[in-house]
Amino acid sequence: MTDRTGGERLPRHGDDYHRVHLTRCKSTNTILKTHFRKWLPRFPLLLTADEQRHGRGRHDRSWYSARGLGVYASFGFVFAPETRLDLLPLTTGLVVAEALSTRIQNGIRLKWPNDVLVHGAKISGILIENIVEGRWAVSICGIGINVNHSADDLAVMPRHAATSIKMSTGMNTPTAEVVRDLARLYPRWLDLLQSGAAAAIIERVNALSYFRPGDPVRLQLDDRRIQGLYQGIDGNGGLCLLHEDGSTRTYINGEILRPLQSSSNTFNQ
Repeated sequence: MTDRTGGERLPRHGDDYHRVHLTRCKSTNTILKTHFRKWLPRFPLLLTADEQRHGRGRHDRSWYSARGLGVYASFGFVFAPETRLDLLPLTTGLVVAEALSTRIQNGIRLKWPNDVLVHGAKISGILIENIVEGRWAVSICGIGINVNHSADDLAVMPRHAATSIKMSTGMNTPTAEVVRDLARLYPRWLDLLQSGAAAAIIERVNALSYFRPGDPVRLQLDDRRIQGLYQGIDGNGGLCLLHEDGSTRTYINGEILRPLQSSSNTFNQ
């Protein structure tokens, strides 16, 4: 990638994606991660599938990927190395929330670090994988969204209270329309991320958080569980908790455990 002076230029993130669609695959993230070098000259890239045999979430958890019922997509982007990639999961959550808000009237919220909920039930999961390639960072952004699943379809996901666009609206939605909305909305948020507007992203994330300051939460770390009062997301995308000893600590990894506390703050308000 060169500019007119012969130096490397910043990648652009328009909505003119190179598109690849598969009827069936192991995982869209796995396919893109395996073959990204072949497709890299054509980034940004959008890989979708009708069905995943082994859809993946964080910590290699499975994502239920029945044929034709959901969005199973991975976006491939190239970023300059100084881009705040630590904020990419939260930025992608904003993209998903905005896409869902065109169909679901209320109740859309973000659960740190990478889930999107509707009235407390999980509707979308996000998996970001970054690879340093020369002087650039390649980001593979996997998005799974429950679109036309019924309650019976989602009964195979006992870890989470789950929902879908159909369960929220009572109507079927073409999955291609949801993918089109994601592709249309992503560039604007990525432009903010790449321009250094981290504060605007974090402000929006905090506005859409399922948790409000003072809500009690339990956080699962690799080797232990801790408790604290939710204080918000800081400028680095970390979770801030107030502990019983009066200290406030920030966590960059972990998972907030259920049960969740209710909140009235929604995307559409």
